[in-house]
Amino acid sequence: MSLRDDLDAATYDLPLTLRTYVPAGWTAVEVRQGIGVTRARVAKGERGSFVLYQARPNAEAVVIKRAA
Repeated sequence: MSLRDDLDAATYDLPLTLRTYVPAGWTAVEVRQGIGVTRARVAKGERGSFVLYQARPNAEAVVIKRAA
C-alpha cells in the first residue's frame, strides 16, 4: 500500500500509526517499508484481528505479510 500526503514535510515529518485488519488466523505480521522491517503482534477487537504499526508518508510502499 502507498501512503501519501501533501502536508509540509518541514512541519509534518513524523510517522503515522496505522491499524490494518488481517485474517483471523494470523498471530504475528512482518511490516516492511523500504529497508525497514518490523514484527508486530496481532490483536483482536470487536471487528476482527488487526495490527498496529508505524509508517512514513511519501516514502516507499508498505508491505504487510504473515510472519513465520
